[in-house]
Amino acid sequence: MGRRVFITAIGLVSPHGTAPDTVFGRLFAGESAIRKVRSGTEEFGSDCLLAPAVLDIEGVIPKTQSFAMDRAAQMAVVATHHA
Repeated sequence: MGRRVFITAIGLVSPHGTAPDTVFGRLFAGESAIRKVRSGTEEFGSDCLLAPAVLDIEGVIPKTQSFAMDRAAQMAVVATHHA
């Protein structure tokens, strides 16, 4: 028989936040993570819809290691740390 795996926690990296209660509450309420922001650049005009960047690796991944990791790997490490 194979090894058994038990999932005991959840770690999230999301525009809605990193706390599961907050994220699921906002999702179930139908809240969008896209916000209207003022870019003030000629390329995008005065108003532009952007998804917020939420990845905060400070204190989780040392800077020397973060340079060698792509964004997906950084997200996986941060989510695992939050779990």
